[in-house]
Amino acid sequence: MWTAFSELSSQVRGLRSSLWSWYVQATGATYTSRQRVGRLLAQAWEPHDFGPGGTSTLRVEGERVGTLPTLPANVHFAHIRNLSLSNIGLATLDQSFLAHFTNLTSLILSGNQLTTIADLASFTRLTRLDLQRNQLSQVRGLGQLTQLTLLSLNDNQLSELPGLENLTRLLRLDLQDNQLTGVPGLENLVSLTQLDLSGNHLTALTGQLERLTGLQYLNLSRNQLTVVPQGIERMAGLNQLNLANNQLTELPDSLGQLVGLLHLHLGANNLSAVPTALGNLTRLRILNMASNQLTEVPLGLERLRQMTEFYLGNNQIVIDLAGGQRLEAFSRLQTLSLNRNPIGMIPPLRNLDHLRHLALRETRLTEFPLAFLQAHPQLHVDMAGNLIVELSEQALQWVHQHPHRVNLANNPLDEQALARWRAAQMRIDTLSRQGRSV
Repeated sequence: MWTAFSELSSQVRGLRSSLWSWYVQATGATYTSRQRVGRLLAQAWEPHDFGPGGTSTLRVEGERVGTLPTLPANVHFAHIRNLSLSNIGLATLDQSFLAHFTNLTSLILSGNQLTTIADLASFTRLTRLDLQRNQLSQVRGLGQLTQLTLLSLNDNQLSELPGLENLTRLLRLDLQDNQLTGVPGLENLVSLTQLDLSGNHLTALTGQLERLTGLQYLNLSRNQLTVVPQGIERMAGLNQLNLANNQLTELPDSLGQLVGLLHLHLGANNLSAVPTALGNLTRLRILNMASNQLTEVPLGLERLRQMTEFYLGNNQIVIDLAGGQRLEAFSRLQTLSLNRNPIGMIPPLRNLDHLRHLALRETRLTEFPLAFLQAHPQLHVDMAGNLIVELSEQALQWVHQHPHRVNLANNPLDEQALARWRAAQMRIDTLSRQGRSV
């Protein structure tokens, strides 16, 4: 008993001495932060019945301590399963510190400034590893972490990931915003349900997606893809697909097989048309085709009657009678964006009883659409940046009565209309400050 007590006393003294040495290396706010973190470390180690016990989680988050203390060799945290050292300003993390945490199942080091990290090969119990938002160019020992189900490495400087092929239990993989030109071993990760590769330098993923049939979320945006990778059409459970900000010039008919899709993002490509097979995606809620080269409202989509948001801004769309009728098919639509298109006319949009937001910025409109606004009493319309010069007496009266339903900023209103508009705005502001309704 005395031997155990003596050993315990030695550990307590050693830990206190180590923490004190760490405190006095800092000043001001950093000193205070280190004191708080030191208390967390001591509480997590707190002996119970002459041995470590109690909590299984040590969470240090948001304390800008810069470095971590050198822990005594005889102070162990084998009982800690979950370790989070997030957003604490770490530039380095010594192997010696992690060596005190031998039984981790979750390790979170996100939001630091780490350029390197200790070899992780010995942490074979890890099921979660979060290293996002650092400055890492490599992760050593990754191939030995075969129990991982969640791996977050986004927002680093990774150009390769040796050992990825061994992580066959992964359910979620976040690799966005790195410097990857390829992802060798990805094809082995057949358990994946979420995969984010956005913001890399990928030009192709040949043969790497065919076996990932369990994916529910796939983000390939902000790469340099020129064709849609084969295998996506086999992902029967896929409900979110993001291919925006690539260099796609056409879409395969096979995308129409993804009948479970809820969100489809195709913006910022070079598409001039879309296959009518997309009309098979009858569960779709959000379709984004902004910033392409479309010249008309796409054909063949009339069966997408569950769609609530449709984004067509930054194209070259001119709306004729047929195009207006195609828009009217989307009876559940709540948001429609036609910004920065030379639309020519505002379509009647009959029967769109759920529509609440219509974006018509910079669409070259020259007249205030009073009759249209009166026909849609629940609709907010953004007409900023158009070519409207005059407001009739009726139009100005309508604006007075419904000041929050229309945005006319940056239109070349004539002096008389502009003065009356400003007077109306001043009245609205005055009443708002007084807490009175307009």
